[in-house]
Amino acid sequence: MKQFFAESYSKVCVDTNREQLEMRFKGIEEYCDREEFDIYDLVKIYYFLPVKDDFFQEFISVFQDIDISFNKNNKKEISVLAGNILVHLMEHEKLKLDIIFSIICLSLYNIDVAVPEIIEKAYISFGELSANIREREIAYKKVSTKRLKDYVLTLKDTESMQEEQINGLANTINTIVSSMSTLANNQSEMKKAIEVYHEDSNILAWLFGNWSNDLDIALTKQIEQKDVALILAKELADLVVILPGPYPIKSFLNKMLDLCESGTNTYSLVEMVDAIDIDMKKSIVGKYNCISETPESTPILFSIKNAIEVNKSEVWQHVVSNRTGFDINSIQNSALDWAVLMYFECMLIKKYEM
Repeated sequence: MKQFFAESYSKVCVDTNREQLEMRFKGIEEYCDREEFDIYDLVKIYYFLPVKDDFFQEFISVFQDIDISFNKNNKKEISVLAGNILVHLMEHEKLKLDIIFSIICLSLYNIDVAVPEIIEKAYISFGELSANIREREIAYKKVSTKRLKDYVLTLKDTESMQEEQINGLANTINTIVSSMSTLANNQSEMKKAIEVYHEDSNILAWLFGNWSNDLDIALTKQIEQKDVALILAKELADLVVILPGPYPIKSFLNKMLDLCESGTNTYSLVEMVDAIDIDMKKSIVGKYNCISETPESTPILFSIKNAIEVNKSEVWQHVVSNRTGFDINSIQNSALDWAVLMYFECMLIKKYEM
């Protein structure tokens, strides 16, 4: 962690010295020692997006208290510090998925971040988590009943219990309790394995069915990719029960989109959202309503929600752009890339609601 910080910080703040490095790293450690974190605002700082003034003041005060010369107007330095805090917090089990999904959700909006390696770390962590769920060996512990049977036989002809029998009974009860705990753990391991197999089986059926579950139609070249990309991403998210889901989601979505007409190379988010009819928009938001506290973390779902409320492209796109802090109509991505972003937004909502 410290090595990554030193390299990333020095790359952005080229005139830094050892003392400044130590003070900044101390600030990161102090910030990470707190009990509660606003992950979404930290991600926005990393992406140079506006945050609430009280959060920003609280954030910079940690570093100002250590170094009175800290410049709160150096946006690149502040971005690096927020990014390194996210990397550090990525090791926390409860925060890991929120951080990974939040970073990836904003990764394709042409934001020139100070340290792009942090986005790479989020993708790598996603891959590792997904692989660990599917590739780990399941360890079931054997529960032996021989000692219990042997002890029961010793009590068969005993008229009254002496100290030795009482101690034996206590040990037997402890063995039973331990065995029950082992059985419960085995049951939990089996439940996880069955859920993963069930999830993979459902996704496999979806992939080879060449069928849109929500639209209830076969995918053919008569359908343009932009018309179904976000819907297919939502359908794939529906099939995920164990977060963070399977690793090759881009390949899965690509396979389904290849059944459709490719159309142009890239599209704006406005084109992608306007391609979905109003009933399908309502269905998507009904299942994955964007995070009300920070819609900037889920620009696609926020766009769909506003498109429902306003139903006029030239109006809702300005509302979204003003709230997110970047012009959504100027950003072009392939239908596949938009689908991938949509999938991760749905995953973020799932994690948020857990």
